[in-house]
Amino acid sequence: MKKLFLTLSMVVVTLLVIARPPKKNNKKQTYSYAAAQELTQMYGEVENLRWSDSKDNLIRADFQIDGQNFSTFFYRDGSFAATTHQVTFDQLPAQARKPLKAKFQGVEFSKIVHYQSNETESYFVEMVEEGVTSIYRVSSEGSISRFK
Repeated sequence: MKKLFLTLSMVVVTLLVIARPPKKNNKKQTYSYAAAQELTQMYGEVENLRWSDSKDNLIRADFQIDGQNFSTFFYRDGSFAATTHQVTFDQLPAQARKPLKAKFQGVEFSKIVHYQSNETESYFVEMVEEGVTSIYRVSSEGSISRFK
């Protein structure tokens, strides 16, 4: 009887050690089930999905759709915060392209990032003039403001 009790005790202890839930401070699991469900609902199946922690206590999902890179941010409760992806100048809305062409004639734009949240949609345009990098925020309606 002692052997049976001892064997069962060892099995239970072993199972508890193996099945022990991760500690609360474990950073390996950075996404929530709700964020994963929201991402699937928004985009369906995505490729090369990677989750990470982001600034401002957000969860970040980096992924690809048809070879294009996206980053989508979620609040800790899993609700959508914003999404970004790189676009070309030709993909900008006409109302945003016209003022950029007029204000920055002859300047080449090195990177354009589309930013969209529930409240706003804008484009961040990076350009290099005489060795100095500048970033401008351009609204979909065409207003331009210096970002950095």
